Amino acid sequence: MNINNILNDIQQADPEFGERISHRRGILKSFGSKITAIALPLALGAMIKKAYGKTTDAVYDALAFALSLEYLEHEFYATAIDANTTSSFIPAEHLPGIQKILYDEKAHVDFLSGVLSEAGAPMPPKPTYDFSGGYGAGNGPYVGTFSVYSKFLEQAQVFEDLGVRAYKGQVPNLMANDTFMRAALNIHSVEAKHAAHIRMIRNVPGLMPWITAVNTGITTNNATQKIYAGEDMNAQSGIPLININGFEISNESATEAFDEPFGRDQVTKILSEFIKP
Repeated sequence: MNINNILNDIQQADPEFGERISHRRGILKSFGSKITAIALPLALGAMIKKAYGKTTDAVYDALAFALSLEYLEHEFYATAIDANTTSSFIPAEHLPGIQKILYDEKAHVDFLSGVLSEAGAPMPPKPTYDFSGGYGAGNGPYVGTFSVYSKFLEQAQVFEDLGVRAYKGQVPNLMANDTFMRAALNIHSVEAKHAAHIRMIRNVPGLMPWITAVNTGITTNNATQKIYAGEDMNAQSGIPLININGFEISNESATEAFDEPFGRDQVTKILSEFIKP
């Protein structure tokens, strides 16, 4: 076990982690030469628990659910980069941005799996994916994703927008632990940046870096629309936002002001389309 690698992986996804364990990190590093390999994970787990404070099963469950999303996104971009080595379907000028997203997704997977593993919490298994959306049959509505760049960007947008909504839906389950909630929201903000980047490089007229109503800029795949269900809301907490307080607020602007959360059941149902049984 490489302690520095684990701590660095966690800190990449949660920059505040280093501050919370700064006085413990040196101690743990010195432990590495003094305690057995069997005892070392226990020491690291105790340090993580100390750094993140009291948690509940609901918090760990929400983090495990987030990890299942990160598995999907990381595998999606890793598959694309691998396919690109032979087909070069990703334009050279866009490749560094896609590689950076892959790097971020890897950091998210390492952070979430590291925390769950070292805390002794249940960790979801990584499934085998069918990125065609065919439930394992390989003939779903997203066929061609890793050979046609426009299709790849469409699916990337769908996954990033879904991730943003899914993280927002888990916030209430993380409120019992401020630190984990901040860490999850940090990841949420990175996912939102990914979504904005993908939307921008798609360069579709009328498509903004954020969601406007249910406009996806995708006209070739009706399967994507369910991922945007409810995004056309123009009221929050029962309060209409159009022209609120006398300001000129259009319906489009009202829908852009908030990303609507997605519940776990909704997200799980969508994810099942991309998992081989």
